[in-house]
Amino acid sequence: DVHIPSTTSPQTEEFLDAAESGKCAEVERLLGSGVDIESKDDFGRTALHCAAERGRLEVVQSLIARRANIEAKNYKDRTPLAMAAYHGRREVADLLLTHRADVATRDDEQKTPLQLAANNEELDAVELLLTRGADPNIADKYGLPALHDARFWVCPLEDT
Repeated sequence: DVHIPSTTSPQTEEFLDAAESGKCAEVERLLGSGVDIESKDDFGRTALHCAAERGRLEVVQSLIARRANIEAKNYKDRTPLAMAAYHGRREVADLLLTHRADVATRDDEQKTPLQLAANNEELDAVELLLTRGADPNIADKYGLPALHDARFWVCPLEDT
């Protein structure tokens, strides 16, 4: 096995771990000690990505209140909204949308948060995104619209 050392600083790792674990007081303490709110790990994830992906609503609220970039992109060009949608974190996605996160943002495969939620069978997130203005007809880089795969899990074929 080849070990590739992390380029993420120990303080950044501690900060991102606290955000991912939902430790709001620790996130606040680290921000107070001068950690950069936009610091990223080796995958381009900010604390907001980490908290959104895990559904850590209180941490997401705190980071937004401190003006974290809600449109920050990770190494796959995914925003915190895209991560929340993909993992079915409806409350977090709703909060991000309330703070004007771009519902039509696209990742490196030109997938929108709606496509990511649909591809991962996250029906609650799909419903939320549709009610908040997501366009189900936008195609990804493969030419597939958001709900292309959804037909298989929303209306499964009956055995004949």
